[in-house]
Amino acid sequence: MRKKHFIVGIAMLMLIILPVCAETTMNGSIELIVSTAKDVKVETDFTIKMPILTGEGPLFQGNNLKVKGLLGLSPVAATVSVDAILTPVAVMELSLGGSMGTGWDLAGDLQGLRYFPNSIPPVQTLSLQDFYYNGRAGAALQFDTAAIVPGDWTSVVIRTYHEFNYQGLLNRNANDLWEYELAGFRKNGFNYRSEYLVGYQMPIMLNMVAFMFETSKFNLLDNHGNDTIYDMSVIGNLNFIEGLNLTLVGQFTTKMNDSTLYPKLRGAWRFSRLVAMLKYSF
Repeated sequence: MRKKHFIVGIAMLMLIILPVCAETTMNGSIELIVSTAKDVKVETDFTIKMPILTGEGPLFQGNNLKVKGLLGLSPVAATVSVDAILTPVAVMELSLGGSMGTGWDLAGDLQGLRYFPNSIPPVQTLSLQDFYYNGRAGAALQFDTAAIVPGDWTSVVIRTYHEFNYQGLLNRNANDLWEYELAGFRKNGFNYRSEYLVGYQMPIMLNMVAFMFETSKFNLLDNHGNDTIYDMSVIGNLNFIEGLNLTLVGQFTTKMNDSTLYPKLRGAWRFSRLVAMLKYSF
């Protein structure tokens, strides 16, 4: 009797798994990122996408779960990350992920991992002596007008994303100021960031233009507090051939120019950098 139940159970499990496996897709990309802020980075990722919680109608028929792994390499640091992204309805994404990396010295002030012990100068290098980590949870709402009014020139994309994360260095205490990959000095703690994007997609080489507004709040539980930092970006994407895209981003920020300043203080709007991202998807 037990053997019969076991066989029936295996058969039912296969009936569930096989359709999912048949519809599972995999893709990857490699991307070169450069900026006028002297940033250079190469990233490669691989994503597995499987249908889940699917149903009838446009809101549910494309529901899926994506698992994405990424490796990033810059002249002063290496980072690996894994994210799981659930689409329970067409207009929503829920994500959970984490990253870990380490840094090293290149030349002069090009130090991928460094810190101020107890926030007191001078700065000390941590070249290959510690690990950066980041755990995050986020949610996005998104909508494309082409879903209501089909057509080549009717696609206006609206998206908002909100994320809470905790980031730090494994072997630093709560009073240490640290910097990873030349991204500005921080402390171990909780952070919040949000993105608001409006874009227009077109069936030409310049297939998207967009505007994005971002907010960042560092160390939410710090008694000294930090200002909310605002960023604006103007985005254009060029699609040369299938799978090959060049994204150009002009960024403006209210973050004060002194990257060692803590707490993070807000100043006047200023030009931050121009970023170019060349990406090949396969």
